Amino acid sequence: MAIKVHEADIQDRTSAVLLLRDLPNVVPRMGHMWADTGYTGKLASDIKTHLGWTMEIVKRPWSGWQWT
Repeated sequence: MAIKVHEADIQDRTSAVLLLRDLPNVVPRMGHMWADTGYTGKLASDIKTHLGWTMEIVKRPWSGWQWT
């Protein structure tokens, strides 16, 4: 899809819009994306504002196993 290099002090969720902003030209039919819980916060609204896509956070199912 795309690769962008940026400063190390920028969080992934902050730079996601920078990475994805050119994709509507490459994948014009894309309108929804999934992300893991590391991308919570205002990213979903930024994705909607800048790209017009919806975003869904996918949570990992509880496995029932825990460290003891």
